[in-house]
Amino acid sequence: MSDTEVLDKTFHFILKRMVDTGHAPHYTEIAAELGVSTEDGRKTMHTLFKSGIHGWLYPNSDYFSNMKTYIGELIGEVGSNDKIGIFLKS
Repeated sequence: MSDTEVLDKTFHFILKRMVDTGHAPHYTEIAAELGVSTEDGRKTMHTLFKSGIHGWLYPNSDYFSNMKTYIGELIGEVGSNDKIGIFLKS
């Protein structure tokens, strides 16, 4: 797996865990998900944060510090919107 694929998988895992539980996973859980050592899981998490990924999603915002708010807003928007791509309300 390339570095980009590992970071993408890590980011997806973090977001999915946030949506499912409201809490970000610990780096030990990231390591288990990736099938790597605990130290490699920690390094991957730090590399992801250093990549500036928060700037891709919310420019001029500290995305990870406010992730609970953003996830709540996303869930609220999805629940209140009549037509969201393939998720059409009947």
